[in-house]
Amino acid sequence: KEILHKLVWVYYFEGVFYFNKKEYDKAIQKLIDGLKIAPNDEDKAMLADEISGAYFMKKEYKDAINFENLVLEYERDDAKKFSALLNISSFYLWLGNRNLAIEYGNKAFNIAKNDYNKARALENLVSIYHFIGDHEKVIDLGKKALQYAEADPSIKFNILSKIIDAYYWKKDYNSALEYAKEVQDLIEREGSFDRALFLMRLANIYNNMGDHNKATEYAKKAIDADKRIEIGAEKYLKKESKSESDSIIQSDRYGAEIPSLTFENVVDLDSLKKELTHRVIYPLQKPELISEYGFKGFGGLLLYGPPGCGKTMIVKATAGEAKIKLINIYIPDILNSYVGVTEKNIRDAFENARKSAPCILFFDEIDALLTNRLMAKYMWDISMVNVFLKELDDLGKSDEHVLVIGATNAPWLIDPAAKRPGRFDKLIYVPAPNKEVRMRLFSMYLKGKPLANDIDYEKLAEITIGYSSADIAMICNDATIQALDEAYKTGIKRPISMNDIILAISKTKPSLWEWYDTASKEIAESDKEVYKELVDEIKEYQKLHGENNQGMYR
Repeated sequence: KEILHKLVWVYYFEGVFYFNKKEYDKAIQKLIDGLKIAPNDEDKAMLADEISGAYFMKKEYKDAINFENLVLEYERDDAKKFSALLNISSFYLWLGNRNLAIEYGNKAFNIAKNDYNKARALENLVSIYHFIGDHEKVIDLGKKALQYAEADPSIKFNILSKIIDAYYWKKDYNSALEYAKEVQDLIEREGSFDRALFLMRLANIYNNMGDHNKATEYAKKAIDADKRIEIGAEKYLKKESKSESDSIIQSDRYGAEIPSLTFENVVDLDSLKKELTHRVIYPLQKPELISEYGFKGFGGLLLYGPPGCGKTMIVKATAGEAKIKLINIYIPDILNSYVGVTEKNIRDAFENARKSAPCILFFDEIDALLTNRLMAKYMWDISMVNVFLKELDDLGKSDEHVLVIGATNAPWLIDPAAKRPGRFDKLIYVPAPNKEVRMRLFSMYLKGKPLANDIDYEKLAEITIGYSSADIAMICNDATIQALDEAYKTGIKRPISMNDIILAISKTKPSLWEWYDTASKEIAESDKEVYKELVDEIKEYQKLHGENNQGMYR
């Protein structure tokens, strides 16, 4: 047993070594090897805890839970059991199972032996209910948690912040201000919390109460506390008090209009065109037939895939094909450093869409708006997601002809709740162009230009593995400029040649390899079935990249 115990520590330190190098698969294997020979429960609990941590880093939460349960089985120390229960609670929340998250959170509170752990357990439960949007529970449990949180200012600050947030969303601003005084005292005493953002929170509360002088006063204090807070805070708060028509998002600003593009302008993506036809065109052209079949249409779609491969273009083409308005929302115009303004902008965007129906409301780079709330740093980041999801829910319950489309290059960053039925209920992969599509793209982008007879579209497609549609458009443009520049300087017109295009390719870095590398690291094992098309494409491109590693692609 003594020899096995020492050998277990060898496996343990090897596992930790690989863990610190972020080689989690190797770490897990070493730790499991140690677990197999562990001679006592203490060693088994220690190894199981480390294995759970490695699975957590891989975002494989189900496996992490399994090994945390082993910790509960073998561990005799209540403090370590407490930590395991808190971890399981968090993992279940990340898996979307709120009930089990709450159940294990309550178990953690029940075995907590001191005020600090009781505060931690209640802070965890408050965070879960805050995430869910149950403001009453946040307030009730938050008040209970404050009884135990005196010894830890950080926990107290987090709990107070969530209580204030809950009262804010209940529009009970006086209660919010009452607890804000405690936060203010805590900041003055400790001096380690974000004073500027808290002051902006106060400014927003006063603004919603109609006390614009107080709002401006706190906005100025926020700017004094941190110059990074936008200097226009005071100006915004005054503008906000004048009229609701001063909303950041206005239909006349974006000018919802019918695009000139149609499906003919989009190379390939036939299955996506079919889906969009069912969602948009059929309900408008044959409403009676659609009604008879009980099909609603419109709703929400989430397009994901590598950058520069046609997500925005297909959305514009759908609106043009259906002859309906497109409201193209730019995320920087929605996001705002002033607390509460982002939420207002989201509501305004949806309201404009309702007024413009039938229409498409399009959010590009939507991961910036719908970031996973569990990773949110500030409470207003969670509020932003909550407001967006509520607007989606309200739209889903109505019969308004508004199709909400979100596009992202990073679907793994999006809050899981956004991908549930009734919201963005269909996740559609927009792939990189394959060889045939690349041939057609070169033909389309070179159409109407003076071309030499040596253009070999098949060869061009073969040597542009890893290039996006946008890359190919840029290559064709660069080749055109090269021939044009020569004609301008010499006065002798000449057609665009194969050599011009190959030279442009050699100067253009393929944009897809880096994205595939990032995606392969970010997609958790448990999500590989969700993103099956992307996972299959990554494997294919990795194979092709390996085969051509010695060639020009590198």
